Amino acid sequence: MTSEDSGTGAMADDLGVALGHAWAWFSLHAGQRMQLVNFLLVSAAFVVAGYAAALRNGTQVAAGAIAVAGVVVALGFWRLDVRTRELVRAAEAPLRELQDELATRTGVTSLRLVDAVAVTGPLTSYASVLRVLCASFAVLAALGALYGFFVFG
Repeated sequence: MTSEDSGTGAMADDLGVALGHAWAWFSLHAGQRMQLVNFLLVSAAFVVAGYAAALRNGTQVAAGAIAVAGVVVALGFWRLDVRTRELVRAAEAPLRELQDELATRTGVTSLRLVDAVAVTGPLTSYASVLRVLCASFAVLAALGALYGFFVFG
């Protein structure tokens, strides 16, 4: 084995380590983003259940307060998604470069996965879907607060 061969091997090892690192970062934060959706839906269910129970028990001010908490929760989840999206995007640039290098070395151009997956419409990205979910939850909770404090109170 020549020193040139061992250098190529070390470069291949470095590429594997770099790909592993970038993928682990991406995977962790993409997974957190999916968990965020689950927690948002569970939180919305709890807010709706609490709101309905408060109205059923005739405690309209409590229902209004629960609805205000729902608005705060929706806005909090939206901000968490903004941060998580930033963390996911941080891994896309190195993944793009590393996948390009891997595709070049192997001759398999379809390994350029980050470049291959483009958002196809305005409501097909995770960010758009989460924004719509958070905004819908916030608006409905705000309407519930108005109803609890002013209409029904």
